Amino acid sequence: LCEAIQHELEANNLKIASDLAAKALRAFPGEPVLVRMKSAADSQLEVEERRRFVEAQIAAASNLLDAGEASRALALIQEASHQFPTDTRLRDFRQTVRQAVQQQAVQREQTEMLAQARAAMQQKRFADAVEILEAGQIKYPDLRDLADLLSLARKELELLVQKSKVAEVSEQARTLVEQQAFGDALS
Repeated sequence: LCEAIQHELEANNLKIASDLAAKALRAFPGEPVLVRMKSAADSQLEVEERRRFVEAQIAAASNLLDAGEASRALALIQEASHQFPTDTRLRDFRQTVRQAVQQQAVQREQTEMLAQARAAMQQKRFADAVEILEAGQIKYPDLRDLADLLSLARKELELLVQKSKVAEVSEQARTLVEQQAFGDALS
């Protein structure tokens, strides 16, 4: 019976080896060799189950990351880390997922900032758009499209200021003409 248990251990049939050792211990309770074999089978079985669990959790978290759900992936890995806090694969992958969560948060902020600036520009609030984009340029100096959008907003703001000045001068001239102060209007 010991040979059969040893064979199953070597063949990595850990559940069978554990069951055989348990059966043998019922027939020969406390037999030291059988106790050691049962303990070896159980500990190897536990290690194997842990390995499978960790691999399954990492695979599930990877799928969530691929789907753009980094926060859910982080929650999954943190839960697994609570069960096996010393597992280095979980610890390393948790760090990777945290970085992905941070990166997604930055991308959301960038997208939101650009959307706010574009909305301001559509509403002809170019000063607001310039302010938003200048703040964005400080926070995200490498963000593509930001420099072009900022340049456009500044040009549109400048045109708006010029139009405003022209309209103001035109209004003053019209007022003076209405008051029949032609000399003042021309000067």
